[in-house]
Order: sequence, then structure tokens, then C-alpha cells
Amino acid sequence: MMIIENYTLASSTSHATPYYVISGGLPGPVFMVVSGIHGNETASIRAAKNIVNHLSQGELYIYRGTLIIIPLMNQKANRKRVRG
Repeated sequence: MMIIENYTLASSTSHATPYYVISGGLPGPVFMVVSGIHGNETASIRAAKNIVNHLSQGELYIYRGTLIIIPLMNQKANRKRVRG
């Protein structure tokens, strides 16, 4: 059974950063997707959010291992739309 958990880094600050941990039902490798490092490059942010949405809706499934997704790593650069 796949489990999707939602967490927030630095939750009590202006840099609060949501991330997701998706665990498959079986042990396996850990893979991490980090996007939104450069605030003026938004395609990776949309792609990471799309992956989370597809997993949440059951359109994609992780059978084994763990997938960690941080859709928007650099909040400050994203707000200013500049490279971080």
C-alpha cells in the first residue's frame, strides 16, 4: 500500500517549504526530486506538483521504495522571480 505524507520545512517562518514523502508498500531505493531552486524557472515546480497530484489521485503508484518531492525549494527566489 502506498502512503503519501505531507510535511513542511521551517513551518513557522516566512520560508515554510512543503514537501511530500511517498512510500511504497515494499522496501526499496529512496529517490528525491527537488525543484524550484531558481525562482525564474517554474517548469520544474509545475512538473513536481503534477507528479504529486497524479500520485494523490491514484494515477501513478509507487510499489516499492520512497520518493521525496520538494516542489518549491527556494521560496524567496520564487517570490522575487530571480535565480537563487
